[in-house]
Amino acid sequence: MKFGRYAGVSAWCKIGIWLGWMLAAVVLLTILTTIITACCGPINMSTDWMRGMLAYQDIVILIVPVILTVCLCETNPKDWLHVTRPRTKDLIYVILLMLVALPFNNLLAHWNEQLTLPESWAGIEEWMKQKELASEQLIEQLMSDARLGSLVLNLLVIAVSAGLSEEICFRGMIQGTLGHRHWGIWLTAILFSAIHLQFYGFIPRLLLGALFGYMMVWSGSIWIPIAMHITNNACVTILYYIAHLRGMDTTKMDAFGTGDTLWVGVVCGIIVVAGIYFLRRSMTINNASSRTSAGN
Repeated sequence: MKFGRYAGVSAWCKIGIWLGWMLAAVVLLTILTTIITACCGPINMSTDWMRGMLAYQDIVILIVPVILTVCLCETNPKDWLHVTRPRTKDLIYVILLMLVALPFNNLLAHWNEQLTLPESWAGIEEWMKQKELASEQLIEQLMSDARLGSLVLNLLVIAVSAGLSEEICFRGMIQGTLGHRHWGIWLTAILFSAIHLQFYGFIPRLLLGALFGYMMVWSGSIWIPIAMHITNNACVTILYYIAHLRGMDTTKMDAFGTGDTLWVGVVCGIIVVAGIYFLRRSMTINNASSRTSAGN
């Protein structure tokens, strides 16, 4: 494939090409599912099947269309997607930041859950609850197996595959097309949170999406938000695994940082804000120095 064959096309045209590739991937999935059903009978929605579907979604529906679109529309796809090597210490710092952020994220999710819609929106609120319940049931199905092999598979699908594909799709493709300015970062974060259809976790996911966007801009590397996303998902996956292994109630785990442990959520929030400020200064100073050294 010749890079940049359609270089110079408008942002809307680029989005159209990307959505076209995604539609083709969805159609391919429909055809494959129809063939499997015709040959083997009705599909059993087992845990392994669900993992396979998620892997297909991440790789074929999210990653591949972005790569094809960028290769067609950009002369230097790696630079456009910010596929540059980050500093090792930045990777370590952002991973630690995500670990500290877990109780604070629980606190934000708890506040989000208290929000209620007006009575006139009762139908919408009921639909939101149904979508939330469906997401919870999917997570429970994937996480309920306490075997070590299942943990490894869940980490690959829920953490690595999802973190990589969603960041390439949202911070790479969408934010890259909208522009790496404040409005582009926040609009991408809104889309990122809304697409999950988990509205009672909309606010914490929105803030995470914005944080991932700013971290990519400050660091100049998409690997930073990918590492943060994978860390967040991996921590949740491992904690759920431990909870099921010991027969613990997962709701108690999600409540850590609220109620009697509210102080933990608040302290972690303060540390997270301070950590973001420190990383912003460190990353932007490093990028400025790199540009100066390169003579730009």
